[in-house]
Amino acid sequence: MQTTIHDLRTKLAHERLAKDEAVETARRLTAERQTIQQTLRTIEAELVAERLARQSAENALSEALERRQKAIAAAAVQKPSAAPPSAKHEMTVGPQDIAAGVTPENVDPAAKPARRRGRPPKVSEQEADVVEWWVPGWQEKFK
Repeated sequence: MQTTIHDLRTKLAHERLAKDEAVETARRLTAERQTIQQTLRTIEAELVAERLARQSAENALSEALERRQKAIAAAAVQKPSAAPPSAKHEMTVGPQDIAAGVTPENVDPAAKPARRRGRPPKVSEQEADVVEWWVPGWQEKFK
């Protein structure tokens, strides 16, 4: 009879410990879930702000492109080209040229684009040497 009571008390203690562990795990998981939800709300708010900033930047870009097109059209109407560029040395104007103020109207048709011809220079032997960093005094060679 005493052994049965002792066994039952032991089982009851084990069940209480298991229940306490389960309750503590549930509390911890609830706290983690709340932290994750708060982080999610913060990230969603940042995403909305980023989307608004992107939309604003895209609007500004489209307005700038429209103003650029109008300026190019106005410049073409005000200043017609005197002579078209020759077919032999046709000059093209790219976006970087337009940004620098070069337009098809103010390009000299006789000017040739600068071209580099021939092979690139060979690398000198001093640059091609292997750096023997394990040899004492290797740094003096490169000073």
